[in-house]
Amino acid sequence: MSEIPFRAPRFAPKAGQPFYQELTKRVNAYFTQNNLSPKGNYKLYVKTGVLIGGFLAAYLGLVLAAPGFEVAMLRMAPSQERRGFHRFQHLYFSGLYAMLYIYWVVYTDYKKYFSGKVGNVPIPKLTRFQHISFWAWKALHLGLFVGLPMWKLGVLPWFGGFMLMGMSAGLVLSMVFQLAHVVTEASFTPYVHGETLETEDEWAIHQIKTTANFATKSRFLTWFLGGLNFQVEHHLFPRISHVHYPDLAKIVKQTCEEFNVTYTEFKTFASAVRSHVQHLRMMGQMA
Repeated sequence: MSEIPFRAPRFAPKAGQPFYQELTKRVNAYFTQNNLSPKGNYKLYVKTGVLIGGFLAAYLGLVLAAPGFEVAMLRMAPSQERRGFHRFQHLYFSGLYAMLYIYWVVYTDYKKYFSGKVGNVPIPKLTRFQHISFWAWKALHLGLFVGLPMWKLGVLPWFGGFMLMGMSAGLVLSMVFQLAHVVTEASFTPYVHGETLETEDEWAIHQIKTTANFATKSRFLTWFLGGLNFQVEHHLFPRISHVHYPDLAKIVKQTCEEFNVTYTEFKTFASAVRSHVQHLRMMGQMA
């Protein structure tokens, strides 16, 4: 069976995007009036130094693309085919999430590299420097997190530590992105496999309808997750530093109210988890 080529979704034309135009205008005014740069500030740079020094392991070798869920064991949207075992997915999902990082660095990085695709989406042709970087980071990762600890600690202690690190990273990565999209309150645009997804919504409104924030009042989670709990603002303004997301969220909320656009936000991390589990249960039962 031949692979169905990727078809980019179609949104309302740029000329018909009054919501995003008004939102961008207000955000630009915020930075101008407060004499702020959309880039980071000294707090971000200090944090970056700490995280690079302490958590480099989470990022080594991951140069091709953000994590994707190509797991047939989970049904996350109505457009996916339902299988019998999906009715139990709300019970076993955490085990799959925990294996994401290990599956990623051991298998899918190489699959993407050699196939030149993420799923059925082509990756732009890599430059010579990117090829060298990919293999250099992979070699460094192998040496630092496999070879060196195995030599110093032995095979079994290394294996236990590596699995603990990998499964912790996988669970955190998976939950952060799933809580922002795969919840009962998020919208799922009807889609027929192989056809072009079309919606009358403008791009920004589509992003808001299909995305949710969670625990935005938690200063720890906002710091620890790099603002990814403000997933709506992250989607709308990816080039703006996350240190500004709490203030931008107020602007986005107000604009949504005026344009009658639903803005989804879970007050706590636990409430977002409950919604995610409920969604998985529902997707596993409905036809």
